[in-house]
Amino acid sequence: MAILAVMACVLSMLSGCGSFSILGTWKNNGPDNWSSTHSQTITFTEDNCNVCSPKDAYTLNKNADGTYDLEVTGRSGGGTFLKVTLKDNDHIVLSNRATTMNLEREK
Repeated sequence: MAILAVMACVLSMLSGCGSFSILGTWKNNGPDNWSSTHSQTITFTEDNCNVCSPKDAYTLNKNADGTYDLEVTGRSGGGTFLKVTLKDNDHIVLSNRATTMNLEREK
């Protein structure tokens, strides 16, 4: 039984089941945003996002507690650091000290 449990765990890690991807378009469900265009949607591609300006670079790193750190760098070179909390794969919360933004993945 223990061997089967270990094998199932290894297979699930290899298949990527349960892994989170921020790629895609997310709809803002609240009044707060960071977008310079005050957009109600944020799109993450392989290369950029539009959190602060239309073509921001970003990195996303997972923390031990299941949250993620999102570093966004705009054209001006300034960096914005946000915490990403997963409600589930289609609902996330972006937050910094002053603002919290609830996002829902658009399908």
